[in-house]
Amino acid sequence: MKKPRTVDDFIESQEQWKVPLIRLRSILLSTELEETVKWNFPVYTLKGHNVAGLGAFQSYVGIWFFQGALLKDKHQRLVNAQEGKTQAMRQLRFYSAEEIDEQLVKEYLAEAILEKERTVISRAWKKGMPIEEIADLVDVPVEKVKTVIEELKEGMESGRNPED
Repeated sequence: MKKPRTVDDFIESQEQWKVPLIRLRSILLSTELEETVKWNFPVYTLKGHNVAGLGAFQSYVGIWFFQGALLKDKHQRLVNAQEGKTQAMRQLRFYSAEEIDEQLVKEYLAEAILEKERTVISRAWKKGMPIEEIADLVDVPVEKVKTVIEELKEGMESGRNPED
């Protein structure tokens, strides 16, 4: 199989899964995530940071979340991408286009985006970056950065890991 150079190439190469891939791609593109191709798969990033990927396999299509282990998974739909090999990555799997619940996917994506923003803010704050620069880096309001930093401080005071 020829390596895909674009997401369109990837979708075209997946005859069995074109319809669900197009549907999932549309949902991903409705967010602020940017689309690229990495490792021969569509990857969706936030300010250059990997958030989610789109994959097609023999028996299913899915969205994988690079830091899926950090998501609450209140619907109990995430599965470990590769038991014993991956620690953080989780997948939402779909076995048909009809099974794709747009609201459910958007809910997981929104949480993954918030988690990535929180992680970037936390790392920048720990390095001593000024709040205004952090807000510019993540492209969020200064007030949101302050809120996340307050949550991090509270987590440190209570003894829990602020990035959990």
